Amino acid sequence: MKTLLLGALAALIAGPAAAEVKSATPQGFELVETITVHVPPETAYAALSTPARWWNGEHSFSGDAKNFSLGLKPGGCFCERLKDGGWAKHLEVTMVQPGESIELHGGLGPLRSEGVAGVLRWTVKPAEGGGATITQSYVVGGYMRQGGEHWAPARRWPCCRTDDAAGQPARYRGAGAEAAGLNSLRRGQYELP
Repeated sequence: MKTLLLGALAALIAGPAAAEVKSATPQGFELVETITVHVPPETAYAALSTPARWWNGEHSFSGDAKNFSLGLKPGGCFCERLKDGGWAKHLEVTMVQPGESIELHGGLGPLRSEGVAGVLRWTVKPAEGGGATITQSYVVGGYMRQGGEHWAPARRWPCCRTDDAAGQPARYRGAGAEAAGLNSLRRGQYELP
């Protein structure tokens, strides 16, 4: 059960289905992705707090997802441990509604070098017919040297990408994660006990 849920989270964060580009302007963009997982909402919410178990290590400085942590407290850190005592603060926790939502602020990936503010929000709700619906939104605004239209395509974002630059399917960590890809979950092929 945990393997498939973690796979669903990997799908949401680096998944095979594209996030929808809600808007893109020179000043920013908004991406939204929603999946339904076949576990109770409290289980889905709890899994979000363990990125070391579902983050794709290919989208890291250290190359290993086990170095990720998320502190669900005021000012908490979505952080990555680096060698020789180094670290990277990817996002800062700015709001937690236990069992319902997590909000983080910051620029992911290449946006950490741009003059932007970004808000990543995960919302968990009961799904119709059972399970949970997880919605992820990423809203970014500010100065981007190439403009929001350049950065908006979901393929650019580890949180939302569909494939790599060569058009190959995004890879997940572990066979369980691969088996529980977003498209399979949407079709309801992988029921979780």
